[in-house]
Amino acid sequence: MTNATSGKALPVVIVGSGLAGYTVARELRKLDKQVPLVVVSRDHAGFYPSRCCRTRSPAARPRRRW
Repeated sequence: MTNATSGKALPVVIVGSGLAGYTVARELRKLDKQVPLVVVSRDHAGFYPSRCCRTRSPAARPRRRW
């Protein structure tokens, strides 16, 4: 998609920087390496694997009693 007046490509806006947002960005980039992408996020928008960011460490979790 291009801007009718300038002829430049309009950016694709991705709302959210979670796993889905980054997956969309990665797949769009595979299809078109030139299209501008804008990621809108409430936080810092850095990619991180969710397993690293749990609030409690495994040692702090209660043990199951069988």
